[in-house]
Amino acid sequence: MLNKVYTEDGQTKRDWGRVGKLTTAQATFGTNASKAKVEALTATGLVIYNIPHDASAGSFRLHHVADGDVDAIEVWAIREGDLHYQLVQIIETIGGKQVDGDGITADVGVFVDTLAFTASKEVWPTAMAANSAGTDSIAMFSLNFHGYEKLLFIATTLADATAIDAVTH
Repeated sequence: MLNKVYTEDGQTKRDWGRVGKLTTAQATFGTNASKAKVEALTATGLVIYNIPHDASAGSFRLHHVADGDVDAIEVWAIREGDLHYQLVQIIETIGGKQVDGDGITADVGVFVDTLAFTASKEVWPTAMAANSAGTDSIAMFSLNFHGYEKLLFIATTLADATAIDAVTH
C-alpha cells in the first residue's frame, strides 16, 4: 500500500511503498491475457498494482534475495472497462549488493542494480525510462500511466523472491 502524505501547502507527496512480492514463476500469458484468466491466477505468481486515480506517472524499484539473482519480469497494463491486459515491457533484472531495508534485517535482501528492457510487445505511447548503473546502486524504471487502471507484474524467470516498490508522481 502506498502512503499518501500532504505537504504544508496541501500538495500531495508520496513515499516509496511496497506493491507486492513475486515468489512463484508464472508462464507468460501468450495469446490469452483476458482479465478473468489473469486475475484468477495464484497471488504468489503475480502482483497487481492499482494505479491511483490522481497519478499520471510512477517509478518502480525491485529487490532480489541475493547479488547476481536474475529474473525476467513482464509488465502488463489494463484500462478500466477493458477485458484484456496488454504487454507493455519485458525487463531483465539483476540483483546488486546494495542492502535493502534498514541495513540490519533485510525484507528481501538487495536492490536490483541492473535493468534491461528486452522486448516491448504492445504499443505504449511513451518509452519507459530506466536508471540502471549496474554498480551496486538502486536501479529503477519509470513510465507514464496514460490513463491505465492497473499494472500487472509476473516473473517468467525467477531466481528467488522479488519484491516491487513504487512511488507515483
